[in-house]
Amino acid sequence: GVPVFEPTMEDFAQNGGFYGYVKRIEKYGLRSGIVKVVPPKEWCVASCLPFLPPLRSIRLRDAIEQHMLGSQGLYRVMNEAKTRTWNAAQW
Repeated sequence: GVPVFEPTMEDFAQNGGFYGYVKRIEKYGLRSGIVKVVPPKEWCVASCLPFLPPLRSIRLRDAIEQHMLGSQGLYRVMNEAKTRTWNAAQW
């Protein structure tokens, strides 16, 4: 399965922030191919606050949704064009 990490704010502080934490768990990602990091709730509030006003004005148009199909080394990617507009929260 996919390794799931749920670090605390202290974990981020001790490891040099998010980037440092990711470097510390990199070996698990190299072994499994992917990891999932669930940040602490207070992390986004602290780190995302300066970006919130600009994000409210962003609109995404004509996005492409990718569908991955297959198994055992044989995969197909289907790109589906979505002809509508989303704001950042909807996306």
